[in-house]
Amino acid sequence: MNTYRAILWLVLTIAVAANMVASAAGAHIVGSAFGLAALASGGALAVDHYKHRRTS
Repeated sequence: MNTYRAILWLVLTIAVAANMVASAAGAHIVGSAFGLAALASGGALAVDHYKHRRTS
């Protein structure tokens, strides 16, 4: 795993956890921001996967 993917996984994990905490606390604007960050990092991981996958 390269550094780029490791950072994306870290951002995704932190954003999902922060989204859950913010949503449970009732801070919906903050939770939405973390949700967008999670969506963006998850999308970037998917793009990276399809860009570098092996073809058989």
